[in-house]
Amino acid sequence: MRKIYQKMYLKKKSPAKSVLGGFIHNVILRGFYSESYPLSFNRAGFTLIELLVVVLIIGILAAIAVPQYQRAVWRSRAVQLQVAIKRTMDAEEEYYLANNAWGSLGQLDLGYAKNTDGTYGNDQFSVSITNDNYSIHLVKAVFQDGPYKGSGFAYSRLNRTTGLCGCLLCIEPGSSSAGPFCKKLFGATPLRSGHGQMYFRMPNENCTSSQSRC
Repeated sequence: MRKIYQKMYLKKKSPAKSVLGGFIHNVILRGFYSESYPLSFNRAGFTLIELLVVVLIIGILAAIAVPQYQRAVWRSRAVQLQVAIKRTMDAEEEYYLANNAWGSLGQLDLGYAKNTDGTYGNDQFSVSITNDNYSIHLVKAVFQDGPYKGSGFAYSRLNRTTGLCGCLLCIEPGSSSAGPFCKKLFGATPLRSGHGQMYFRMPNENCTSSQSRC
């Protein structure tokens, strides 16, 4: 290719043009046609190193994006629990105004099905009321399945068990303060354990310490 180029182009030009043409040939065109550059722009496909680099980049992005996506999914699902607690408390208030006493879930008009463990809810979460009228009154909603099964939220109207009254608490099964649901997803701080659960105080919740009902 170089010999053909020299015969057809360089010999027909003036010395100045021949110098410029030689520069173009040696510096630019050689990258396309010289046998010393076998992996130039006219090659087909990618090298193994290039493919490995692309796979590595995709793996790094996936390792960052997937956990963030899962956190967003569970945070959105957690909103359903808070809505269920709010509905239950509103129904309780209506029942209390009509009967001057707190009603059980079976007495409230919420539309939840009764589960085998005595709680009410659906295939995603269950709602329960713990009430002895003296030391504890908790409205709870927890997940029925998934990695955070048994975790959820509770609203306390009496503080003798939770230590706080009149605020939304995050709860997890057991007594560990590690908090994979409450601490990692919501930044809640450990409060205390009781009744087989660990209670966490949610951020920005204004709780009181009154010994009476909130």
